Amino acid sequence: MDTFPRQLEALRRQVRFLWLYAAVISIVLIMMLLLLFINRGDSNRFKELSAEKINIIERDGTVKLSLFNQATLPAGMINGVKLPRSGDVASGLMFYNTEGEECGGLIYSNSVEKGQGRNSASMTFDQYKQDQVVQLVNDWSDANGSSFEKKGLQVNDRPAFPLNNTFHTLDSLQKIYKTDTAAYQAAIQKLGEQGYFGATRLFIGQKEKNTGLFINDSTGMKRLALFVDAGNRPRIVFYDKEGKEVRELGL
Repeated sequence: MDTFPRQLEALRRQVRFLWLYAAVISIVLIMMLLLLFINRGDSNRFKELSAEKINIIERDGTVKLSLFNQATLPAGMINGVKLPRSGDVASGLMFYNTEGEECGGLIYSNSVEKGQGRNSASMTFDQYKQDQVVQLVNDWSDANGSSFEKKGLQVNDRPAFPLNNTFHTLDSLQKIYKTDTAAYQAAIQKLGEQGYFGATRLFIGQKEKNTGLFINDSTGMKRLALFVDAGNRPRIVFYDKEGKEVRELGL
């Protein structure tokens, strides 16, 4: 147990390094993007550029990078199928592979209502033809009278089939159950338990003032946590396959 605080401190340093790395990469990408519009010839030199959306494309027109505002957030595209987006409408930077399909990005958003707000920023790296598998995330909210905080490195599992298959399945379920919302949600939950949507396997960082390493099984159920809690107590907690605590080591 003597080495546990040192291991957690090493994890904190790794997370700080990853955040710094993501910030530096983002700044470099944006600077490179702006430099594309600056030429030594006066005819192509700009002191300031204002645009709602900028795309960097290959010679054949394939988009490789997109810088956008909230109103011009690009639609997801897998195998020629447009995919709807969920969550907050965000601004940011999107990366595309050689096929012109999204493979990661940097997005950020915030909202304020009655003096209470939410701030979210995320840098993601996607599995081929799937969703994000590695994510640097900072999510904070004090909306609805309660606070929420999550910041760190997250690793996800994703299924082998392309993401457009998932949306096709959801559309089929909506047609089957139509107005039966409870049955529809139950069907989705069952698919989730079978790993159809993938699962979060690892989180390193801080969640609700608990700072450490959090490991889930292939269904996304929590199984092991090594962390320092809000009271500065080092703890190691084991969970069963239902996510219930079965054993704890601590000081």
